[in-house]
This record gives sequence, C-alpha cells and structure tokens, in this order.
Amino acid sequence: LGTILYYEEVDSLKEFVICNPDVLFSGISQLVTVSFAGSGEKHDAAKKIRETGEIPPHVLPKDTPLTPDCPLTNQHLIDLLTHFKLITHLGDDDDPSLFMPYLLNPDASTLSLLTSEKEYIAKVSPPPLLVFFKGAFIPVGVFSALMVELSKKWKLDQTNRYRNRATFIFGLSHIEIRSCLTFIEIRLTGSHAITKSCTSVRKAVVDSVNAALSVQPHISAGTEKCFIGFYCPACFLPSTPVALHPCEYLCEDDDLNRALLCNNNPRCGGFNESFPVS
Repeated sequence: LGTILYYEEVDSLKEFVICNPDVLFSGISQLVTVSFAGSGEKHDAAKKIRETGEIPPHVLPKDTPLTPDCPLTNQHLIDLLTHFKLITHLGDDDDPSLFMPYLLNPDASTLSLLTSEKEYIAKVSPPPLLVFFKGAFIPVGVFSALMVELSKKWKLDQTNRYRNRATFIFGLSHIEIRSCLTFIEIRLTGSHAITKSCTSVRKAVVDSVNAALSVQPHISAGTEKCFIGFYCPACFLPSTPVALHPCEYLCEDDDLNRALLCNNNPRCGGFNESFPVS
C-alpha cells in the first residue's frame, strides 16, 4: 500500500507520476527551514525571508533536482506551489523573487485584538468590510492564497507583511487585509478617490477568495462560499457581543459612495438602514 500523486492541472508535471511523495515533502521542508536555519550571514538572510516572505533566486535554483538522481527540479516544485496559490513571483521580470506568505512572521498585535474587539471596533470609523464563510471559519490555506492572488492585482507594501495581515498599495491609498480566524477584515484607507472604488475592491477580494477556495484540496467544489459583511454600529453596545452582520448587498450612496444595508437582523436598531463602510 502507498500513495501516488499525479497533477494533471500542472503543465510541467503532466508527464510525471510521483510514486514517492516524500520527494515533494522534502522540497517543501527545505523551503521552510531556509527561513529559520543558519548563523551569521545565513541567519540574517533567514530573518529577511521571515520579514518579507520573499525567497531570493539563489536560495532556490530552478534547475537543481529535489533529490539526487530525481527528474523533478525546484522549478517543478515552484510550479506545483504556484498552482495551489502558495507562492508567486514578485519584483521585476528580469530578477523576480518568490513570495510565500507561509514563511512570514505572524502579527501578534492582530491576535491580541481578538481579546478586545469591542474597544477596537469602537475606534474604527467607518467600519471595514468583512468576508464570512459558509463554514463559520476561514478555511485552512485560504488567507495565504488570498495574499498571493491580491499581490498579482495590487502592489504589496514592503513593510507591513505578516502571515495573518498584509497591506496593499492602491494608488494613493492602502488596502489592509487581516485574518480574524472566523472572518477576514478588509480596510480601505487613504485618499477620497478610493471611496469611488469600493465596489471594484470588494469584487476583486471576493473573486480572489473564490479563486483561493477553488484550489484547496481539502474543500470539495461548491461546498464553501464567502459572503460580505460588516461590523454593525447600530448593534454595538458595551454590554453586548460584537455584532457581525453578513450582507450580500452593497448600496451606492451619492454622499458616501459606498454603504452596506443592514437587512439580516430585524432586531437591529439599524435594520433596513445603510451604513458607510471603509
């Protein structure tokens, strides 16, 4: 008994039937360990990888076999990880680096927000967009794949990169995404021009989330779905839990240019009223 792997969807791997999955696991392990191992110059290089998520070309030579006498090379591994949206190219075409979000450090401050959500939400005005999932949690691998997909659409900020939070440059504005375990938060900040682009940003995020869901091997096709939601300010009271309303309808408003309609909770004080979103 054993396991064989065949990836028909990956062009460079169509001619291979992999009888020993350890070959791939070994290659992925090397990617992970290179961001933590070493001392001196190697330690500094590993630290930079954890801070940026970028793997310099010399760290992963494309033509190097995964193991001695193996026909599979690092390029085959890169193609496979690209298919599953675990890795992508950043930078100039002449000298691109590989970006792998899983190698980034986590942002501890984002995790600490979960223990003081009410205080946090009270400071956020207008509220950000939220992405919910049918399964009531962010599926494994989806947030990382979302970072990969969005980095193809918008420029990834050089400084604010974490495994569970990232900032993208959108013209003169910024789009920040956060993993909040049960939902994803998207905040738009910057110039007024971005308020006219909220609908296109929402569509880009939802399309990217759906693309991320489509390649997750542990998710059956069509069984997972994402929804747009928001923190409801009408439901926010110091004595009540945080109100997270799912809402599939985005309203356009002449003054605000973007708003979400609270139409999922009849007991909400703002039921059937629109609220601005960031």
